[in-house]
Amino acid sequence: FRDPRDGARYRGSHAGLRLILGHVTGEAPARLRFTHGPLGKPQLVGAAAAWEFSLSHAAGFAAVAVATFPVGVDIEAKRRMEEGVAELMLAPAEQADLALIPPTMRQAALLAMWTRKEAVGKAMGCGLDMALDRLRVTLLPQAPAALLEIGWAPGEATQWHLAAFEAEGGLVGTVAARRRGWRLVPGEASALSPLRALPWMPGLPTQGGG
Repeated sequence: FRDPRDGARYRGSHAGLRLILGHVTGEAPARLRFTHGPLGKPQLVGAAAAWEFSLSHAAGFAAVAVATFPVGVDIEAKRRMEEGVAELMLAPAEQADLALIPPTMRQAALLAMWTRKEAVGKAMGCGLDMALDRLRVTLLPQAPAALLEIGWAPGEATQWHLAAFEAEGGLVGTVAARRRGWRLVPGEASALSPLRALPWMPGLPTQGGG
């Protein structure tokens, strides 16, 4: 890492990930072992293999989602998105929705769209390496986070559930999973307490979520 702060954030987020996974699975964090799925998504192996996880970081914060089914999480710092670039990711119906949103609210809608699509991609195991304009998600401010259509898999979107959230530091995010009937449960702060003893952690905020 060229910037030492980036290295500290990387180590902090991955140390936090191990601590959270150890807390959830009951395994010693240092003994957890990982592999990669067919599309490159990290996975646990051994006794903890029944658990799935996803990690995202932005602006010095990290978010972790853990479940017993494929799950994806994305967090983003509130920022301005270039509408021309963002619109390349929009399905035709989403472009129509965006036109209905007042200009002062479009940036928030585009950022929400980004987090929803990236969280879905992470749950699928492919991240953003897919036809994003063939995924349709909710954009209108009054609509809850939802996956409405998967262009290459008609009918599949009804199997998905999305949950949007806001976090400290001005972050927005989404958790996505191809499973209905679940809800977000905040992680226990005590699981991250060992991070405070690490010499490179002071001043590095880390946020965990379940």
